[in-house]
Formats: sequence, structure tokens, C-alpha cells
Amino acid sequence: MQVPDKDWVRFTGFYYAGPEDITVPGMLGVVLHDSMYAYVCTPGISTMILPLGSNKAYGYFDRSFEYLGRQPTQAEQDHALELQAKAYELNEQERGWLGYLRIKGKLVNCRTVCRELLFQLERLVILAGDPDRHKERLGCCRRLRTLLEAFRSHPDRAMVQELLDLLPTADSAASQWEQLKPIMESWCELVLLDPGPSTQREQIYQSLKDGTARIDTLPYPPE
Repeated sequence: MQVPDKDWVRFTGFYYAGPEDITVPGMLGVVLHDSMYAYVCTPGISTMILPLGSNKAYGYFDRSFEYLGRQPTQAEQDHALELQAKAYELNEQERGWLGYLRIKGKLVNCRTVCRELLFQLERLVILAGDPDRHKERLGCCRRLRTLLEAFRSHPDRAMVQELLDLLPTADSAASQWEQLKPIMESWCELVLLDPGPSTQREQIYQSLKDGTARIDTLPYPPE
């Protein structure tokens, strides 16, 4: 469907409220017109926009974008799609650690990754004593390394490399995996001390639980 010229917008700042609700300067979007959006957005203050390349629309403050007033060129659209694909990494460069890791193309919360790290490590302690389960041990080792390598975006990259260097092989004894457990547990505790800013969805859920109304998100374009 052809989008009217007046409905094309370009985002002008960095914004992060979660790995899906995210913008960087230069991304494009389309204004959506539907009566239901009146419950989400306030005319003159915020507008419902579907970012180009995304399948979800969100409400954005009007100061966070500018109207193009024309159809963007194919080159502009291609560039916007490139920005949208790496919007998380660009926001992380701009704002610092945000708490998600890219694993096989998907962004995963660091809490989830830490839980799986410890789970895989526990499995290796058990599997190490079974000579008939070499293939499983090999799979666990590869997965453990994949999870750790994803933490290279964490501020403590030096510790990540040390953990990678400490990883035993698939044929190592159970005692070697046991020795690694307290080190890995301490690392996960360190990560979870700074899991990145809460997403808007997480904070809304928490506010419903504790009865508060305060919702903090990273700001729209800096004033």
C-alpha cells in the first residue's frame, strides 16, 4: 500500500525503552491513523509510528522525529533499514551497557543468558562422568562458549576473555568443571548487579505489583 507523503517521518534522536521499542537518528517511520491510538497518544504531544523495518508500532513524542513531507528515496529507505537492524548496538555505543546480548541474531536478556550459563555448566559436571555421552558434552561445550562470547559487549570484556581461556574441553574430568562453577557463579552475580536499565514493560509490570506509578525510561532526544 502506498504511504501518503505526509505520513513519512525521520527519527532525530536516540531512544531506548526495550530492544524492540528503540530508535536512532536517521531511522524512518510511518504515522499510523486509527481511533484506538487516541488511548495511547495525545495529539500535539505524541504520535503512533511504525518504524521502517519493524512489525510493531509505538507512541513517540513529537519532538523525537520530523516529518519528511515526501516519499523517501530507495537509498534513504535502505539506509534506514540498516540503522534499524543495528539500532540496539548503536544505542549501546551511545548510552553504555543496556543488558541484552545478541545470540545467533536474537537479543536475549542477560539474566536469561546467566541462567543458561549455569545450567549448561551443571550439565557438564554430570555428563563428564559418562563416557557414552561425548556428543552431548561437545554440544554443551559449544553452547557454553557461544553464551560467553556474547558477553564481549559487556563492560568487563577482560573478565569474559579470562573465562573463555579457563573453559575445559569436552573430554575434561568432572572436577575441572566443578572448579569452574564458583568462578562462573561469581561472574553471573557481577553481571546481575548491573543488568542494564529496566525496560518500560518491566517497569510497568513492577508498578502494578508494588502500587507505584513511577515509570523511568531512557529519554527521548537529549534536550
